[in-house]
Amino acid sequence: MPITTRPALPADADAAVTVLRRSIIELCVIDHQHDAATLATWLANARTFLARLAV
Repeated sequence: MPITTRPALPADADAAVTVLRRSIIELCVIDHQHDAATLATWLANARTFLARLAV
């Protein structure tokens, strides 16, 4: 099955934030160790990063 890609659109931002946030929460446990303060910082940075891409 061929894979097709396209440039991201502003409408993709919510889904991209969801994927990024879930990857941080679920796949980076060794790093953040479920520490609420660390997670809050990382998750805030994720939203800021993606918001910049949408501009």
